[in-house]
Amino acid sequence: MKKLIAMIDPRTATETDYQKAARLVDETLRSQWAAAVDDPTDPDELAANTYAKAIKDYKAPSLVVGFDMKESDLSYRAYLINPTKDRYSRIVTLSVGFSGDDDSLSETSKSFKDWGPLEPNSYLVLEESDWDGLDWVICFDLDAYRENSPDPEKYTFHLPKYGGFQGEEGNTDDLPVLNIKGRILELGIRTGAETIEQAVKHINMKGGYYPMGGYKD
Repeated sequence: MKKLIAMIDPRTATETDYQKAARLVDETLRSQWAAAVDDPTDPDELAANTYAKAIKDYKAPSLVVGFDMKESDLSYRAYLINPTKDRYSRIVTLSVGFSGDDDSLSETSKSFKDWGPLEPNSYLVLEESDWDGLDWVICFDLDAYRENSPDPEKYTFHLPKYGGFQGEEGNTDDLPVLNIKGRILELGIRTGAETIEQAVKHINMKGGYYPMGGYKD
């Protein structure tokens, strides 16, 4: 599935490219779920149809999330890259880190940030730290507001824990605009109508410690 979506280059793709990819994904899904088609009330078929529709409606993100690690100073950076000619009037993020083992899960406090505009063929450094920061799974929700659009494109992604154990050797992708080697991370579509700004009004922004069988602030 990811390979089919990865065939699309957001810098050059046309609407036809998206339609072709959606059709290929739809055909793959339908073959995988063929055994469920006899009963329209079967939960498996309902799930298959819902998922297939979501994939058919999918449009590859125009934005790119880049990530690189440097051995010279043991640092990493995460970038939001706009390789298009479109301007985004606002970029809003909500990030949190998780770390755990078999006995517990720890959560950092959540970080909300309004980055302002993202110009065409430009980028933002969303995260910058030393390699120790990758002891945590760092998750981002991201709202991207195109110029003159009141509703954001809603995305989600996470940084690879421990850098995927690859270090600088993992920098194998060409990052657009920056013209450096790094990694292009998967940028997922966030479902639901709520924006980040709406969510932060009612969610718990504090971190927490979650032992097995209980919760502690």
